[in-house]
Amino acid sequence: MQRFPAASPRRIAVLFANALFVLFLAVAGAAAQSTSSGGGDGGSSGPPSRWFEVDQLNEGLGEPGANLSRETPQSAMETFIGLVRDKRYEDAAHLLDLSHIDVADQKRLGIERAAQLEAVLERKIWLDWDSLSDRPDGMDPRGSSRDATAGQPRRDISLGQLSLDYRPVSIRLRRLKEGDSDPVWVFSRQTVDNIEGLYESYGPSRFEKWLPASLTKNTPLGIAGWELIALPIAIAVLVAAFLLTYRSLRSLKSNVGDGVLWEVLDAIALPAGSMVTGIIGWLLTRYLFVFSAPVDVFMSPLWTAFLVLALIFLIVRVFDTILERVFARNIDDISKPENEGDRELQTNLSAARRIALIVVAVAGFGLVLLQTTIFDGMAVALLGSAGLLTLVIGFAARSALSSIMSSLQIALSKSAKIGDDVLFEGYWCTVERINFTFIQLRSWDRRRIIVPVDYFVSHPFENWTKKDATITKYVELRLNHLADLEPMREAFQKFVEDDEDIITKNESKVQVVGHEASGMLVRFYADARDPTSGWNMQCRLREAMIVAAARLEPKRGDQAIFLPAEREAKIVDLTTDNSSDSTDKQN
Repeated sequence: MQRFPAASPRRIAVLFANALFVLFLAVAGAAAQSTSSGGGDGGSSGPPSRWFEVDQLNEGLGEPGANLSRETPQSAMETFIGLVRDKRYEDAAHLLDLSHIDVADQKRLGIERAAQLEAVLERKIWLDWDSLSDRPDGMDPRGSSRDATAGQPRRDISLGQLSLDYRPVSIRLRRLKEGDSDPVWVFSRQTVDNIEGLYESYGPSRFEKWLPASLTKNTPLGIAGWELIALPIAIAVLVAAFLLTYRSLRSLKSNVGDGVLWEVLDAIALPAGSMVTGIIGWLLTRYLFVFSAPVDVFMSPLWTAFLVLALIFLIVRVFDTILERVFARNIDDISKPENEGDRELQTNLSAARRIALIVVAVAGFGLVLLQTTIFDGMAVALLGSAGLLTLVIGFAARSALSSIMSSLQIALSKSAKIGDDVLFEGYWCTVERINFTFIQLRSWDRRRIIVPVDYFVSHPFENWTKKDATITKYVELRLNHLADLEPMREAFQKFVEDDEDIITKNESKVQVVGHEASGMLVRFYADARDPTSGWNMQCRLREAMIVAAARLEPKRGDQAIFLPAEREAKIVDLTTDNSSDSTDKQN
């Protein structure tokens, strides 16, 4: 039996919680670096200059109009959007870098690409006008001091990122200078090359082309009329898909009977329904209902997050089902001394479950950041505001992370394994489950005691099966001072020889450990192989020793020899002829 003080594990748990929070920030930082780095396509590897130099810019388009403003990133975007809305695609082509295209094809392709870019921007890019600099050098005065480009001129700016052929591509503005002319901001040549592919992926679908023109016009809400109709239809389809999948699996489960397949279907019904809903939602918004940017800016990250959460849910449920099969043995069986290996296995699997869930959750969070654009600045903000925001998030997450890491610390250090017999705050219990935030203990009378994991590790407890399940039990009897202990030793020795639960019989002993006026305190010691058999043996030993003492008690009237008796003291009053007796009874 060993006692475990809990102060040190709590400190270790807090350290692990802090380390996990740092890991969270590292994942967020990696996502931020991937989604918001500004090097861009084709930039030089050295320190950025104020512009990129070109020999000829859009020679095949002729001279741009006098009212064509391209001096700043914001003015360039305003000019492009204004021109394409007026269907002036030939003028809008001057906002594209077509210098790598044959001069003879620049006008035709410029008009075509400008119209296609209009559709892509309208449908998939949510422009943050406040972040678009209105300075010719493109410097963002709002940039964080931790941003490498803060306070510096920029010649390449990302407006957003989309997926094309399973790879991320950026839509970027670049500052170009042609000879002695003033530098201007236009869409980069790499963006121009990707416009056709982006249009095929995110342009009007066949469904939208089939719609009448009246439904494709924008409403006062900023979205097309058909989108107002398609949104409730899509929601109804998704709800129907979830219910159909869930009920189908539940119905199938009821027809297969008990067994492994029943458990698998029961475990995956809800996460599978969620996965199917997420996949159908992604397909609907990807190929049928290609919503505009005001809707898509929320829908795309929503589906990504939904699919990641559903996948995590599915993994957890499957893992839990496997663990339930492994843990199918009764807790009474694995608590036996010969099943030490089973207790070790169950504890390790329980720890592996929590580690896997943490890893999957952190990886899923990073995946959501990497695959969505709505959170592009989130990770940078987390790292950049290492003051108040980090403290607030860290304090809010400290308790939960501390509990999680405390449960991992218990499982990994094996201070208490599943199936161990422990004495916690006077309760003799068996460890039944080690969860993230609480430990489930089963008392000897089959009650479940739920203990917060932080509380458990911060208080000492006795583990009766930590190294060896052998336990020494004793019975106390108070006997008369005149009692002869040899007959009691003989009765005790006979009990030891006959009882099968007593091991190391030669180490059993009888000792007088105290005395007082009512008698002497005698202890009978015996070893048992485990706490359960020890308890039963202790009860039998107590009964046998009481019976033996009663049998050895002589029949001499009221005089007691073995069992303690009340003692009487006779006091004689010498001041009178008539003596009076008084009795003082003591225990």
